[in-house]
Amino acid sequence: VPGGLFEQVPYILADSRADIRAFLGFRHVTGIKRWNADEKASFIAHLIDEQAMSYEEVAQKIGNQIPTVRSNYISYRVLLQMEETIDDFENKRAYKRFISLRMTLGTEGAKQYLQIDETAELAAAKHPVPQGRLENLSHFYHWLFGTSQTPNIFTDTQQAADFGKILESSEAIEYLETAKQPKFEVALRISGGDEEETLRYIYEAINNVELSLMRAHAFKNSRDMQKAVARLGADTIQLISPFSAIRKQLFEESN
Repeated sequence: VPGGLFEQVPYILADSRADIRAFLGFRHVTGIKRWNADEKASFIAHLIDEQAMSYEEVAQKIGNQIPTVRSNYISYRVLLQMEETIDDFENKRAYKRFISLRMTLGTEGAKQYLQIDETAELAAAKHPVPQGRLENLSHFYHWLFGTSQTPNIFTDTQQAADFGKILESSEAIEYLETAKQPKFEVALRISGGDEEETLRYIYEAINNVELSLMRAHAFKNSRDMQKAVARLGADTIQLISPFSAIRKQLFEESN
């Protein structure tokens, strides 16, 4: 090579891979070449299970917060419990959707249903789901991941919070456990978890109507505006109709 370029490459020789494990973890967990969610959790579990590190030590090594380390570790150990105890466990399907598992296990509903104690000592955290809840774990696995024969009911990580609400409702759980082909939307409705979403729709409508009030009168002769207002009025009357006291109050005030 002209001028001796690349004849010598600077390097640091480590005695073993273990000596650079923390650097590799930092690079792949919080650095520029990040692992997938399951790979990150697997690395954290290795440090805890094989290197006997605490949550605090791992957090310091890889540059994460302790709650994040704990969440990843417990979720990964739950995944291993699924793999060990569920006959039709499908490795590729489950590991690919690990992020859905971790997000769902962050909800109170999932913790209650599986009886997971996130404050448990590390020795207990290696088997987060107690023996008496392994049947629940099997149900949970099938709802979350499904199999090649049965579809999962949980399809989007944005549904994690709603899934948690479902698992807080004994009626919704009974429906999921007994229905031949349970539906997420039905379970959410049974749990009452769709109230929050419905309220969000109504408040969005309120905000849009209040913005429209500023200018709608200027277009009162517009045919398109008249059609839109007529539709809004009809929908509003239909929305109010189940609320007899509110309907009575509003109509009395308008007379």
